[in-house]
Formats: sequence, structure tokens, C-alpha cells
Amino acid sequence: MQVAGIDLAWGSRARTGVALTDEHGALLRSASVTSDEEIADFFLGSTLSVVAIDAPIIVTNPTGMRECERDLSKDFRRFHAGAHPTNMNQPSMQPEPRAGRLAVAHGWNADLESVPHARAPIVLEVYPHSSMVGLFGLDRILAYKAKSGRTPQMRKSQFSRLVTLMEANCDHSLRLLGNPRWQQLVYSASTATRQSDLNVIEDEIDAIFCAYVAWIYAMSPDSLVKYGSAATGVIVTFPPPSFAGTTS
Repeated sequence: MQVAGIDLAWGSRARTGVALTDEHGALLRSASVTSDEEIADFFLGSTLSVVAIDAPIIVTNPTGMRECERDLSKDFRRFHAGAHPTNMNQPSMQPEPRAGRLAVAHGWNADLESVPHARAPIVLEVYPHSSMVGLFGLDRILAYKAKSGRTPQMRKSQFSRLVTLMEANCDHSLRLLGNPRWQQLVYSASTATRQSDLNVIEDEIDAIFCAYVAWIYAMSPDSLVKYGSAATGVIVTFPPPSFAGTTS
């Protein structure tokens, strides 16, 4: 039983990170690609049971925020991890969300009531920022992504924290410390001097983290919480720190 993580660009020209584990949850390979065809080629021959995608899969609202984004933001806004609004009025969602199109093309099942199986893989919409806050017990998000006012040195420091936290919390399944590609990504992050140096590895590292969320869902789905509904979209995430109860 393999699982996958995809940090999906909403358009087909920007960089998309992809990651695949073996049947034991260890990182098998990861890469940065662009087109739908390259995504398909990366997963060719795999036996996926769960696919975790950082991108909207189901979007039905014409304007505003989806229910899942609104509900997640209520719990995570205090950690600066509120979700961005998604609606069908956005050009990037036309004529349909890219993640939803990929799910249909690959036969990935968005019905989370189903049991994950290689013949009918489950696909999850995930949000790395909220999951990192929950899994790592952070008081606010890690500011490693490119944003106005963040210098390469600031982002480099945050990448260092992210790498350390992933190795401490995710290595039991991903086996990052012994993975050559992970070591290359860590080296690239530690030696980066420009924004572009960090931008080129950001999506791939996010995809690896998404693969970890997919593995936890496959092994222990009750460790995660769900926001939203099957009809309007669901986001699956680690619960916020000190979270009591469940939204699912």
C-alpha cells in the first residue's frame, strides 16, 4: 500500500511537488514537475491507496469561501493558518479545479467514507500550514514560503526549522534521514542565498509532508480532523494544538 503527496499548482505552468512512499510509508521518491502528463508519469506503476493534495478538489460556491475553509479558519486563524478563500469566480478554478480533474482522470475517490484501497485510492484535500501547526505544536505557522517582506535569510531559517521538525516527527514512517533525495533538499535549503534557490525546493518538500499526512490517514484516520462536507469540499488536517473533540 503506497501513498502519495502532491503540492499542486492551480495552473499547469507553475511548479508542482510530487512525492511517493513505499508500502511501509518510507519516502520512495519525490520531484518537482509542471504538467498533468508529468504528474501521471511520476506515479506510473505505483499502487496508491491514499493521495493527499494541497489544492481544492471540490469547489461549488460561486463566490466567497467554502464551508471547509471557513470552519478550518475558525480553529487555525489564531495560529496565522487560516485558509485562503476558493470559489468558482476565480479564473484558476475554471472550468473546474485542477485537483478535481486529476482525481477523475486517475480514478481517485473523494468519498472519505470509503475504505482506502489500491483499486480505488482515496484522495484528500490537505493544508500543510494547519497540519504543521497541529503536528508540531506550533503557536504560529512556519514562514518559509515566499511572501512580501521575507528575505532569503529569514526563509532559510524557517526552512531549517521545518526540516528539523519533519525529521523529528515524520521520520518514523518517511525514513527521511536515510533518503538521498531528502538530503539533497536539506543541503539546498541550507546553502541557499537567493529566493529562487528556496522556491525551487519549496513545493517538493511540501509534497513530502503531504505524503506523510496521507500515510497517517491510511494508518490512523482518527488522528486527523475533517472540515466541511462531501458536497462542498472537505479539508483533512492534523487538529490544532489543545484541540478537544472532532469536527467530523
